[in-house]
Amino acid sequence: MTAAALPMSRPGGRLAQVSLPYLLMAPALLLLTVLTLVPLLYSIVMSFFEAELGQGLGRFVGFANYVAVLHDARFWNAAWNTVVWVLGSVSSQVVVGVLLAVALDRLVFARMFFRGALFLPWVMPVAVIAYLWRWILNPQNGIVNVTLRNAGIEWGATASWLSDPESAMYSALVVNLWRGVPFVFVMVLAALQGIPKEEYEAARIAGAGPLREFWYVTLPNLKLIIATIVLLRTMQIANNFSMMWLLTGGGPAESTEILPILVYVHAFGAHKFGQASALAVLLLLLLMAISLIYVRALRERRDA
Repeated sequence: MTAAALPMSRPGGRLAQVSLPYLLMAPALLLLTVLTLVPLLYSIVMSFFEAELGQGLGRFVGFANYVAVLHDARFWNAAWNTVVWVLGSVSSQVVVGVLLAVALDRLVFARMFFRGALFLPWVMPVAVIAYLWRWILNPQNGIVNVTLRNAGIEWGATASWLSDPESAMYSALVVNLWRGVPFVFVMVLAALQGIPKEEYEAARIAGAGPLREFWYVTLPNLKLIIATIVLLRTMQIANNFSMMWLLTGGGPAESTEILPILVYVHAFGAHKFGQASALAVLLLLLLMAISLIYVRALRERRDA
Protein backbone atom coordinates (compact mmCIF):
# COMPACT_ATOMS: atom_id res chain seq x y z
CA MET A 1 0.00 0.00 0.00
CA THR A 2 1.43 3.40 -0.98
CA ALA A 3 1.75 6.35 1.36
CA ALA A 4 -0.76 8.31 -0.72
CA ALA A 5 -3.41 5.63 -0.23
CA LEU A 6 -2.98 5.36 3.55
CA PRO A 7 -5.13 8.37 4.53
CA MET A 8 -8.01 7.00 2.46
CA SER A 9 -8.00 3.78 4.49
CA ARG A 10 -8.50 5.57 7.79
CA PRO A 11 -12.03 5.80 9.26
CA GLY A 12 -13.59 8.99 8.03
CA GLY A 13 -10.97 9.58 5.32
CA ARG A 14 -13.49 9.26 2.52
CA LEU A 15 -15.96 11.51 4.37
CA ALA A 16 -13.28 14.18 4.81
CA GLN A 17 -12.46 14.10 1.12
CA VAL A 18 -16.11 14.45 0.09
CA SER A 19 -16.87 17.22 2.57
CA LEU A 20 -13.72 19.27 1.84
CA PRO A 21 -15.20 21.20 -1.16
CA TYR A 22 -18.28 22.13 0.88
CA LEU A 23 -16.12 23.29 3.78
CA LEU A 24 -14.10 25.48 1.42
CA MET A 25 -17.28 26.98 -0.04
CA ALA A 26 -18.93 27.46 3.36
CA PRO A 27 -17.49 30.97 4.10
CA ALA A 28 -18.59 32.30 0.69
CA LEU A 29 -22.04 30.71 1.01
CA LEU A 30 -22.44 32.11 4.52
CA LEU A 31 -21.47 35.58 3.34
CA LEU A 32 -23.87 35.31 0.38
CA THR A 33 -26.69 34.22 2.68
CA VAL A 34 -26.09 37.07 5.13
CA LEU A 35 -25.76 39.77 2.46
CA THR A 36 -28.37 38.56 -0.05
CA LEU A 37 -30.82 35.93 1.15
CA VAL A 38 -31.55 37.40 4.59
CA PRO A 39 -32.28 40.94 3.29
CA LEU A 40 -34.42 39.45 0.50
CA LEU A 41 -36.55 37.45 2.93
CA TYR A 42 -36.81 40.41 5.29
CA SER A 43 -38.00 42.64 2.43
CA ILE A 44 -40.69 40.13 1.52
CA VAL A 45 -41.86 40.01 5.15
CA MET A 46 -41.73 43.81 5.41
CA SER A 47 -44.01 44.18 2.38
CA PHE A 48 -46.89 42.81 4.48
CA PHE A 49 -46.42 45.34 7.29
CA GLU A 50 -46.93 49.08 7.63
CA ALA A 51 -43.16 49.51 8.24
CA GLU A 52 -42.59 53.25 8.45
CA LEU A 53 -39.54 55.09 9.77
CA GLY A 54 -39.17 54.85 13.55
CA GLN A 55 -41.96 52.27 13.93
CA GLY A 56 -40.16 49.05 13.03
CA LEU A 57 -42.41 46.63 11.18
CA GLY A 58 -45.50 48.26 12.62
CA ARG A 59 -48.87 46.61 12.24
CA PHE A 60 -49.64 43.79 9.83
CA VAL A 61 -51.55 45.08 6.78
CA GLY A 62 -51.55 42.01 4.52
CA PHE A 63 -51.68 42.93 0.83
CA ALA A 64 -52.61 46.57 1.51
CA ASN A 65 -49.17 47.79 0.42
CA TYR A 66 -49.48 45.96 -2.89
CA VAL A 67 -52.97 47.37 -3.45
CA ALA A 68 -51.76 50.91 -2.67
CA VAL A 69 -48.83 50.54 -5.06
CA LEU A 70 -50.93 49.14 -7.90
CA HIS A 71 -53.49 51.94 -7.52
CA ASP A 72 -50.80 54.61 -7.68
CA ALA A 73 -50.49 56.33 -11.08
CA ARG A 74 -46.84 57.00 -10.31
CA PHE A 75 -46.19 53.24 -10.23
CA TRP A 76 -47.58 52.74 -13.73
CA ASN A 77 -45.58 55.70 -15.02
CA ALA A 78 -42.43 54.19 -13.52
CA ALA A 79 -43.33 50.76 -14.91
CA TRP A 80 -43.72 52.22 -18.41
CA ASN A 81 -40.44 54.10 -18.07
CA THR A 82 -38.77 50.87 -16.96
CA VAL A 83 -40.10 49.03 -20.02
CA VAL A 84 -38.81 51.78 -22.33
CA TRP A 85 -35.48 51.88 -20.46
CA VAL A 86 -34.93 48.12 -20.56
CA LEU A 87 -36.19 47.44 -24.09
CA GLY A 88 -34.39 50.45 -25.54
CA SER A 89 -31.13 49.68 -23.77
CA VAL A 90 -31.07 45.93 -24.46
CA SER A 91 -32.11 46.15 -28.12
CA SER A 92 -29.67 48.94 -28.98
CA GLN A 93 -26.78 47.32 -27.10
CA VAL A 94 -27.33 43.94 -28.75
CA VAL A 95 -27.58 45.38 -32.28
CA VAL A 96 -24.56 47.67 -31.95
CA GLY A 97 -22.52 45.11 -29.98
CA VAL A 98 -23.09 42.35 -32.55
CA LEU A 99 -22.23 44.62 -35.48
CA LEU A 100 -19.07 45.87 -33.78
CA ALA A 101 -17.98 42.32 -32.90
CA VAL A 102 -18.50 41.09 -36.46
CA ALA A 103 -16.63 44.09 -37.88
CA LEU A 104 -13.70 43.71 -35.47
CA ASP A 105 -13.55 39.94 -36.00
CA ARG A 106 -12.73 40.62 -39.66
CA LEU A 107 -10.31 43.45 -38.88
CA VAL A 108 -6.63 42.68 -39.31
CA PHE A 109 -4.98 46.00 -38.46
CA ALA A 110 -4.79 47.14 -34.78
CA ARG A 111 -7.31 44.52 -33.61
CA MET A 112 -5.99 44.35 -30.03
CA PHE A 113 -5.98 48.14 -29.70
CA PHE A 114 -9.64 48.42 -30.72
CA ARG A 115 -10.59 45.56 -28.40
CA GLY A 116 -9.10 47.37 -25.43
CA ALA A 117 -10.49 50.76 -26.44
CA LEU A 118 -14.02 49.45 -26.95
CA PHE A 119 -13.98 47.60 -23.62
CA LEU A 120 -12.92 50.67 -21.62
CA PRO A 121 -16.45 51.99 -20.82
CA TRP A 122 -17.41 48.69 -19.17
CA VAL A 123 -14.60 48.88 -16.58
CA MET A 124 -15.20 52.53 -15.70
CA PRO A 125 -17.20 53.21 -12.50
CA VAL A 126 -20.83 54.14 -13.10
CA ALA A 127 -20.44 57.40 -11.17
CA VAL A 128 -17.55 58.47 -13.42
CA ILE A 129 -19.58 57.66 -16.55
CA ALA A 130 -22.66 59.51 -15.30
CA TYR A 131 -20.82 62.70 -14.38
CA LEU A 132 -18.72 62.54 -17.54
CA TRP A 133 -21.85 62.42 -19.70
CA ARG A 134 -23.58 65.11 -17.65
CA TRP A 135 -20.65 67.35 -18.54
CA ILE A 136 -20.70 66.26 -22.22
CA LEU A 137 -24.45 67.00 -22.45
CA ASN A 138 -24.35 70.22 -20.43
CA PRO A 139 -26.57 72.81 -22.19
CA GLN A 140 -24.11 75.71 -21.72
CA ASN A 141 -20.58 74.34 -22.13
CA GLY A 142 -20.96 70.64 -22.96
CA ILE A 143 -19.05 69.20 -25.90
CA VAL A 144 -22.22 68.30 -27.81
CA ASN A 145 -23.86 71.72 -27.62
CA VAL A 146 -20.60 73.61 -28.20
CA THR A 147 -19.96 71.51 -31.32
CA LEU A 148 -23.49 72.08 -32.61
CA ARG A 149 -23.23 75.79 -31.86
CA ASN A 150 -19.96 76.05 -33.77
CA ALA A 151 -21.55 74.18 -36.68
CA GLY A 152 -24.38 76.70 -36.77
CA ILE A 153 -27.09 74.23 -35.74
CA GLU A 154 -29.30 76.34 -33.51
CA TRP A 155 -31.87 73.73 -32.51
CA GLY A 156 -29.21 71.51 -30.96
CA ALA A 157 -26.99 74.24 -29.58
CA THR A 158 -29.49 75.15 -26.86
CA ALA A 159 -30.91 71.68 -26.18
CA SER A 160 -31.20 70.58 -22.55
CA TRP A 161 -30.58 66.91 -23.16
CA LEU A 162 -30.98 65.60 -19.60
CA SER A 163 -33.27 68.29 -18.19
CA ASP A 164 -35.96 68.27 -20.87
CA PRO A 165 -38.78 65.70 -20.39
CA GLU A 166 -38.89 65.16 -24.15
CA SER A 167 -35.22 64.21 -24.52
CA ALA A 168 -34.09 62.99 -21.08
CA MET A 169 -34.97 59.32 -21.62
CA TYR A 170 -33.38 59.21 -25.09
CA SER A 171 -30.23 60.87 -23.77
CA ALA A 172 -30.03 58.34 -20.92
CA LEU A 173 -30.45 55.51 -23.44
CA VAL A 174 -27.48 56.84 -25.44
CA VAL A 175 -25.35 56.91 -22.29
CA ASN A 176 -26.40 53.38 -21.35
CA LEU A 177 -25.68 52.25 -24.90
CA TRP A 178 -22.13 53.55 -24.61
CA ARG A 179 -21.77 51.84 -21.21
CA GLY A 180 -23.29 48.46 -22.12
CA VAL A 181 -22.05 47.77 -25.65
CA PRO A 182 -18.61 46.51 -24.48
CA PHE A 183 -20.21 43.64 -22.53
CA VAL A 184 -22.18 42.49 -25.59
CA PHE A 185 -19.20 43.08 -27.85
CA VAL A 186 -16.82 40.89 -25.83
CA MET A 187 -19.34 38.05 -25.39
CA VAL A 188 -20.22 37.97 -29.10
CA LEU A 189 -16.60 38.28 -30.18
CA ALA A 190 -15.74 35.20 -28.11
CA ALA A 191 -18.66 33.29 -29.67
CA LEU A 192 -17.52 34.24 -33.17
CA GLN A 193 -14.25 32.40 -32.62
CA GLY A 194 -16.21 29.15 -32.26
CA ILE A 195 -18.03 29.31 -35.60
CA PRO A 196 -16.53 26.69 -37.97
CA LYS A 197 -14.69 28.28 -40.89
CA GLU A 198 -16.07 25.53 -43.14
CA GLU A 199 -19.54 27.09 -42.92
CA TYR A 200 -18.23 30.37 -44.30
CA GLU A 201 -16.32 28.58 -47.04
CA ALA A 202 -19.44 26.65 -48.03
CA ALA A 203 -21.44 29.88 -48.13
CA ARG A 204 -18.85 31.53 -50.37
CA ILE A 205 -18.81 28.53 -52.71
CA ALA A 206 -22.62 28.83 -52.93
CA GLY A 207 -22.16 32.45 -54.02
CA ALA A 208 -23.16 34.18 -50.78
CA GLY A 209 -21.90 37.71 -50.21
CA PRO A 210 -20.98 39.31 -46.84
CA LEU A 211 -24.62 40.13 -45.98
CA ARG A 212 -25.85 36.63 -46.76
CA GLU A 213 -22.94 35.14 -44.77
CA PHE A 214 -23.93 37.27 -41.81
CA TRP A 215 -27.64 36.38 -42.09
CA TYR A 216 -27.38 32.64 -42.83
CA VAL A 217 -24.13 31.68 -41.09
CA THR A 218 -23.16 34.17 -38.38
CA LEU A 219 -26.56 34.94 -36.83
CA PRO A 220 -27.77 31.30 -36.55
CA ASN A 221 -24.57 30.43 -34.69
CA LEU A 222 -25.01 33.41 -32.35
CA LYS A 223 -28.64 32.74 -31.38
CA LEU A 224 -27.83 31.08 -28.05
CA ILE A 225 -25.28 33.66 -26.91
CA ILE A 226 -27.56 36.53 -27.99
CA ALA A 227 -30.46 35.01 -26.02
CA THR A 228 -28.20 34.70 -22.97
CA ILE A 229 -27.00 38.29 -23.34
CA VAL A 230 -30.59 39.55 -23.64
CA LEU A 231 -31.53 37.80 -20.39
CA LEU A 232 -28.44 38.99 -18.50
CA ARG A 233 -28.71 42.58 -19.68
CA THR A 234 -32.45 42.65 -18.94
CA MET A 235 -31.79 41.59 -15.35
CA GLN A 236 -28.89 44.01 -14.94
CA ILE A 237 -30.60 47.05 -16.45
CA ALA A 238 -34.00 46.49 -14.81
CA ASN A 239 -32.29 46.42 -11.40
CA ASN A 240 -29.86 49.23 -12.16
CA PHE A 241 -30.50 52.20 -9.88
CA SER A 242 -27.25 54.12 -9.98
CA MET A 243 -26.97 55.04 -13.68
CA MET A 244 -30.36 56.73 -14.04
CA TRP A 245 -30.25 58.24 -10.57
CA LEU A 246 -26.87 59.88 -11.18
CA LEU A 247 -27.88 61.07 -14.66
CA THR A 248 -31.33 62.52 -14.02
CA GLY A 249 -32.50 61.62 -10.51
CA GLY A 250 -35.69 60.31 -12.10
CA GLY A 251 -36.61 63.71 -13.51
CA PRO A 252 -37.48 65.99 -15.01
CA ALA A 253 -41.18 65.67 -14.12
CA GLU A 254 -40.72 61.91 -13.45
CA SER A 255 -40.00 61.35 -17.16
CA THR A 256 -37.08 59.02 -16.33
CA GLU A 257 -38.31 57.63 -13.02
CA ILE A 258 -37.89 53.86 -13.24
CA LEU A 259 -38.98 51.26 -10.69
CA PRO A 260 -35.66 51.03 -8.77
CA ILE A 261 -35.74 54.81 -8.31
CA LEU A 262 -39.37 54.67 -7.16
CA VAL A 263 -38.41 52.02 -4.60
CA TYR A 264 -35.68 54.36 -3.31
CA VAL A 265 -38.06 57.34 -3.19
CA HIS A 266 -40.67 55.38 -1.24
CA ALA A 267 -38.10 54.02 1.19
CA PHE A 268 -35.77 56.97 1.82
CA GLY A 269 -37.90 59.88 0.61
CA ALA A 270 -41.36 59.10 2.00
CA HIS A 271 -40.00 56.58 4.58
CA LYS A 272 -42.71 54.08 3.61
CA PHE A 273 -40.61 50.95 3.78
CA GLY A 274 -43.60 48.63 3.51
CA GLN A 275 -44.66 50.05 0.15
CA ALA A 276 -41.05 50.21 -1.01
CA SER A 277 -40.68 46.51 -0.19
CA ALA A 278 -43.90 45.72 -2.04
CA LEU A 279 -42.52 47.53 -5.10
CA ALA A 280 -39.26 45.60 -4.86
CA VAL A 281 -41.13 42.29 -4.59
CA LEU A 282 -43.24 43.13 -7.66
CA LEU A 283 -40.06 43.89 -9.62
CA LEU A 284 -38.54 40.63 -8.40
CA LEU A 285 -41.61 38.64 -9.51
CA LEU A 286 -41.50 40.29 -12.93
CA LEU A 287 -37.83 39.40 -13.43
CA MET A 288 -38.44 35.85 -12.20
CA ALA A 289 -41.26 35.46 -14.73
CA ILE A 290 -38.94 36.64 -17.53
CA SER A 291 -36.29 34.16 -16.38
CA LEU A 292 -38.75 31.26 -16.32
CA ILE A 293 -40.00 32.13 -19.82
CA TYR A 294 -36.41 32.20 -21.05
CA VAL A 295 -35.50 28.87 -19.42
CA ARG A 296 -38.64 27.21 -20.81
CA ALA A 297 -37.96 28.53 -24.32
CA LEU A 298 -34.35 27.37 -24.12
CA ARG A 299 -35.42 23.90 -22.95
CA GLU A 300 -37.95 23.57 -25.78
CA ARG A 301 -35.29 24.64 -28.27
CA ARG A 302 -32.91 21.96 -26.98
CA ASP A 303 -35.58 19.26 -27.10
CA ALA A 304 -36.64 20.21 -30.63
